[in-house]
Amino acid sequence: MKLKPEEIDELVVEAERIIESRRQHLKGGETGRTQMSNAIDAAQQTRSFAMFLNWLRYQMARKESQEFWGAKDSANRTLGEQVADYVKKRLQPEGELGMEKLVLLLGFMRRALVALEYLDRIPPQTRQGGS
Repeated sequence: MKLKPEEIDELVVEAERIIESRRQHLKGGETGRTQMSNAIDAAQQTRSFAMFLNWLRYQMARKESQEFWGAKDSANRTLGEQVADYVKKRLQPEGELGMEKLVLLLGFMRRALVALEYLDRIPPQTRQGGS
């Protein structure tokens, strides 16, 4: 099923918001990029919300990836918790289409993470001045 442009825009905005909200605690380094790539792979390969959430819990518990998935926003929610909440509330009810959206969301999050130091130069969609 093909996504409408406004559905894709919503995912871009959400991805940028998630990353922007914890920019002080995230590093765009190798661990973060690797974890986001692994998350994309997990979502693409499993095509199952239950399996993806299982993978996410495992990553949050691992010492090597705990710092990344445990990065908190101003509401004290970890990155892993926020992704899991979004999956359960917004994407899971959409079934197969929700899985497609999850893969896109994670990809947009990875892009925002890689561009973390440039978010001030080209403001994300979540800030005033973004279009």
